[in-house]
Amino acid sequence: MMRNLQGALSSSMPRVSMWKQKYEALAKLYAQLRQEHLDLLGKYKTANQRAATVVDAVSRMEKAQAEVNAKSVELADANRDRD
Repeated sequence: MMRNLQGALSSSMPRVSMWKQKYEALAKLYAQLRQEHLDLLGKYKTANQRAATVVDAVSRMEKAQAEVNAKSVELADANRDRD
C-alpha cells in the first residue's frame, strides 16, 4: 500500500512541477500587466489634470476676451456720445 502511494506521488511530481512553472509564469505576467496598468493609470490621471488646467485657462481667456469686448463697446459708445 505504501509503495503504491509513493509510486503515485513520484509519478505525479512532474505534473506538479509543470503546474508550478505555469503558475509562476502567470504570476509574473500578472505582475507585469498590473504594473503597466498602474503606469498607464498614472499617465491618464496626469493627462486629465492637464486637460482640466487647459480647459480652465481657455475659460478664463474667453471671459477676459468678453470683458475686453464689453469695455471696447462701452468705450465706443462713450466716444460716440461725446462727439
